[in-house]
Amino acid sequence: MRMFVGAWGLWVLMSTLSPTAYDEAAFAREMLQAVMRAQGCHCGDTWMPPAPPLGWDKQLTLAAQVQAEDMATHHFLGYVGSDGSRLGDRISGAGYHWSFVGENALSGGRDVTTAVQRWQRSPGHCRNMMNPGYRDMGAYMADHYMVQVLARPASW
Repeated sequence: MRMFVGAWGLWVLMSTLSPTAYDEAAFAREMLQAVMRAQGCHCGDTWMPPAPPLGWDKQLTLAAQVQAEDMATHHFLGYVGSDGSRLGDRISGAGYHWSFVGENALSGGRDVTTAVQRWQRSPGHCRNMMNPGYRDMGAYMADHYMVQVLARPASW
């Protein structure tokens, strides 16, 4: 169980995955490799040129975890939490000072590769991943819900 205080009060997180079943470092490596920004790609009808690689951020991962576990607990897919929190609230609550943020979420994801492929087939989600304005990423999977958070720090 993890607890932290954010803009929306005290959040208590109880992981839906056992600690041995979730290897954050391996998950992070896999997610960063799957988001192939260096080559550019088509997002629907729009060509997105190559973009700088993203860095992995634990605070963004915590913000993603809050939303993924909320969706898994309350059985919904969405960008507004069951408590009314929005992405900016969750990121600020996790301690990340941001200037620009985006979020991808899905239900039915079984692994990173499948999730990223599904987001790549959706023009809006694909543009999020390929947006050169983002510098950092965090992501989390709870049950079959996956959330990816992208951001640019305020000081960048």
